[in-house]
Amino acid sequence: MTNREEAVLRLIKENPQISQKDLAQRLGIERSSVSVHIANLMRKGIILGKGYIVDSIQAVAVIGAANMDISGRCIQLLERESNIGQIKLSAGGVGRNIAEVLARLDIPVSLYSALGEDAHGQAVLDSCRDLGIDTSLIQLDRDLPTSVYLEVLGPDGDMRLGVNDMQLTSRIDPAYIQRHSKRIRNAALAIVDANISEKSLMAVADTGQARLFADPVSLAKAPRLQPILPRLYGLKPNKAEAEILSGVAVNDYHSAYEAIRALQRKGVSAVALSLGAEGVVASDGKEAFLLRVRPRGATGRPPLVSTTGCGDAFLGAWAAGTWQGLSFRECMSLAMSAADFNSGSGATIHEEMTLEAIQSNRKEVQIHELDA
Repeated sequence: MTNREEAVLRLIKENPQISQKDLAQRLGIERSSVSVHIANLMRKGIILGKGYIVDSIQAVAVIGAANMDISGRCIQLLERESNIGQIKLSAGGVGRNIAEVLARLDIPVSLYSALGEDAHGQAVLDSCRDLGIDTSLIQLDRDLPTSVYLEVLGPDGDMRLGVNDMQLTSRIDPAYIQRHSKRIRNAALAIVDANISEKSLMAVADTGQARLFADPVSLAKAPRLQPILPRLYGLKPNKAEAEILSGVAVNDYHSAYEAIRALQRKGVSAVALSLGAEGVVASDGKEAFLLRVRPRGATGRPPLVSTTGCGDAFLGAWAAGTWQGLSFRECMSLAMSAADFNSGSGATIHEEMTLEAIQSNRKEVQIHELDA
């Protein structure tokens, strides 16, 4: 262990919840350097991740997909043509993205997932470690390749087409969940994405975790959540996912609230239903409201760059606010701000996302009351 790593470790032992920003200030070094030292300590097995030296129960458990994202943005999208544009590779996956948001907001987080023993898998693993995500529970597989998600974005940054090859999520099976059930149950809260199978989702619910959040992921995968709706604390569907889970057609704010009420009758405590550019309708059964932000490109606002990852930013920030003990209203304001802030970057998760940044951006969030 180097002298600098010893200094980092000493400060973490003094305060297991210390942020990377505070570590950097205490040591007089850059935050990026702190991330490298923490990653090295994790590789050496000296620490398991932020918040784990003293009490792993304080961490958030995220169970779901980790993969390589391949994103292409076209200057002009023409069907059946070779389009001119930009292509980039980055670590992705709904579960991994949410874990990144939590890590960037200095919330201790463990990722429960699977990666292939290949170049993509190593790149995703390294990126997680650099962020301070606990990767000790990720399952490495020799037989299947790391999952890949391919998306094509139009000139406006909105997704036009997505293709996913997620065979490896089959390794996040009930047996894997059961091996780690005690840690999931004892986590501060847990988040699961519907990339994993219905049986695996049920295994997560069966751990007895009291504050379980879920992301439906897509219209095709959302039905996997039906059996565990009564066990969910939080749910973040979009319009189409909410319709299939609630059985209510969503056409406007009022029907969105009706869909939320239907989901709450099925047992979900709190729902944040995204209507895309029209905002988010949210309710915890006690209060209900519509959240909107000033449009990107409006006076004093930079233009929208990409909507990719904004849903993950929303759910990650919602979980972060819950971990911090914020009220539901405060959590929704924070989450809406995080999603909006994320749309200002071409990265899946904004490289400059911090709690300070999204708190500052909350001035762009407008909250309109609905009759609960």
